[in-house]
Amino acid sequence: MKSGLPFRMWVVLSLLVAGLTLTAVGQTSPGATRPLPRHQPRRLAPGVETTIPATVSVGETFSRHDIVELLAVDKNWDWAKDVRFEHHVRALEFTFKPMRFIEVDVPRLDGRLERKLVWYMVFHVRNPNDEPVPFSPLFVLEGEDASPRYADAIVPVAIPAIERRERPPKRLLNTVDITGKIAAHQAGKDNSVWGVVTWTDIDPRIDRFSVLVRGLTNAYRWKDRPDGKRQLFLKTLKLNFWRPGDEFDEHEDEIRLGAPGEVDYEWVYR
Repeated sequence: MKSGLPFRMWVVLSLLVAGLTLTAVGQTSPGATRPLPRHQPRRLAPGVETTIPATVSVGETFSRHDIVELLAVDKNWDWAKDVRFEHHVRALEFTFKPMRFIEVDVPRLDGRLERKLVWYMVFHVRNPNDEPVPFSPLFVLEGEDASPRYADAIVPVAIPAIERRERPPKRLLNTVDITGKIAAHQAGKDNSVWGVVTWTDIDPRIDRFSVLVRGLTNAYRWKDRPDGKRQLFLKTLKLNFWRPGDEFDEHEDEIRLGAPGEVDYEWVYR
C-alpha cells in the first residue's frame, strides 16, 4: 500500500470509522442502554372494568358516644353522655379489572427459580375531592367463612409480565409503592394512579372467596366494650368472587364476580 500502513491497520481503522458512523445515526454501541418502547395502552370494552364510586353518607360524618373515661370518674356527669363526635370523611373511587392468573419464575432464598401461579388484580384509584387524599391500601383475600386468609404478596418479577399482558395506560405500582397522597381531581387531567395486587400459594380448592380492600376511605366506627376498652372498626370494601371449577388445572376464566346468592360488592366494618 502506498501509505505505508499495514493492511491489518487499515482494517482496524475501517471498523472503527464504521462503528462511529452507526452510533452517530442512532445505533447503540455495545454496553449502552436505551429505554424500551412503551406499549400502546389496551382499549377496554365496556363492562370489563368495575367502578366503585367514592361515596360518603351523612351517617359517616358524625357519631354519638358516651365519654366512658369521664363517666368512670363520675357517672353523674350528664354532659359526658351521648356526645356528638364529628368526622371529616374522604373517599377514593376504586376501579378494578377481573381477577386473573399468570405464571412467573420467582427467585427462592437459595438463588434458584421456582415457577409459581400468581393471582393478580389490576386496579386504579381516582380522587374526586378538592384536596389530596392519603392512600395506604391493604388487600386481603379470604375464603368462605374467612378461612383461609391471604395477605397480598409483593412479587416484583411478576409486574413486568403483567404490564406486557394488560398494557395499562400508566405504570403499575405494587401495594407498597402506591402508598402516598392521591392528587385532587382536576378537570381535563387524569390524576388516577394505577396498581396491581398479587397473591401466591392460594389453595386451589378455594371456590368462594372475597377480597377485602382497606384504605379507600377514612370512615370508621367505634364501640366501647364492657371492659372499658374501645374497639375501632374501619370501613372496608368487600368484593365477592366465585370460582366454580375444581382444584385441578386452574383457569382464570372460571372466576366470577359475585357468588350465587351474594352481592358483587359491599361495604363492611372490620
